Amino acid sequence: MALWNTGYLDDIRLEVQDGKTGKIVIFFVREKKLIRAITYKGLHSVEQSDILEAFQKQKVGLTMDSQYDPVVIKRAEVVIQQMLAAHGRQQPARRRAPRDLRGEAGGEAREFAVRIGPAGQAKHAFRAGDRVSGAAHPVADPERETAQLYKASALRLLARAEGEPPPGPPWHGVPPALEMYRARGHRRLDARTYEAKCRTCIWGCRMAVEMVIDQWKPEVREHRFETFCYGPKSCALYRAGPTRKVPGRKGMSWEEEDWVDEEATGHRGPDE
Repeated sequence: MALWNTGYLDDIRLEVQDGKTGKIVIFFVREKKLIRAITYKGLHSVEQSDILEAFQKQKVGLTMDSQYDPVVIKRAEVVIQQMLAAHGRQQPARRRAPRDLRGEAGGEAREFAVRIGPAGQAKHAFRAGDRVSGAAHPVADPERETAQLYKASALRLLARAEGEPPPGPPWHGVPPALEMYRARGHRRLDARTYEAKCRTCIWGCRMAVEMVIDQWKPEVREHRFETFCYGPKSCALYRAGPTRKVPGRKGMSWEEEDWVDEEATGHRGPDE
């Protein structure tokens, strides 16, 4: 139908009624929504003019009075995320946090970290102090994995930790699902504090961070390890450490200010 092929409609319905001298044809149409305003709330590290330039260069197609299209919105979201990453807003590539273990791996007694999948954790509810066994493989890329072993299988809980976990901090209960971590939001955590006091805590995490150094070359990415805290903001052990800095294009360096963490955890109270 020519009317539908114009691309301006979300829905069209045809109804035919009898008239006094012939047929009456009625088209019921619903036009696609138009974008009347574009706002960037909480934007500090990137200029809106740079975003518009990036939209134009990457042919995003998001403009005033253009038709609302979820695909275009998602494309614009990806471009903005890439630009924020290039200006210090790195995104941690969070998977299931690895479990630090002390025992034998390959016949060698040592400490090592194993990444356990959501299904295995949901089944056994591992927590600090448990004795476990299983099989795993060396990670494919040690520079992007905080664990030494992954693809854990044949997991068995040999013995549960005695008694109830002591009140934190640090907190040693059963870690929540990944969705809970994402909902809580994180703050930067001093690396030395993590190693000394937070490594066994369910809220302390060391993760690989992906950085886009040049927003005009988003396919070129670098990685490094950083430490984060998802725990209560009132934790007496917490130390933020120095602000996070990320290299930028042409030798520039970007610093992530404290408001970033405050915004990420602003929906939580001090003891949440």
